Amino acid sequence: MLLPLEFKIQSKRQANFSAYVIGGGGTAIDLYALKKSGTAGGPNQVAENIKLFPNDLYYSAGAGADFYLNYFKLGLEIKLLTGAKNLLKPSSNIFSQSLNTIKNQMLVFSITFEG
Repeated sequence: MLLPLEFKIQSKRQANFSAYVIGGGGTAIDLYALKKSGTAGGPNQVAENIKLFPNDLYYSAGAGADFYLNYFKLGLEIKLLTGAKNLLKPSSNIFSQSLNTIKNQMLVFSITFEG
């Protein structure tokens, strides 16, 4: 399994502020896709009948800012992670025949405090 790898390009600190952009990629594992499905039927037939591959590759891009305060540094960051692989396992049931592709997409907002 590969670790996530990100590159960060940061501006010079101006007074108490600096900005940066980040980009990179990595792997992800969908733990729910690894779970064994229960009995067929019931209220959630879609989750039981659409099978997904558990491993995914993703790439990420984002931006952030650091604020240097009196006692700590506050960091705000927003990042978009987009899956690169089609996660849908081919199947002959009615639920998965209507889908062409399923890809992960996640928007992450982070707040960090450094003392």
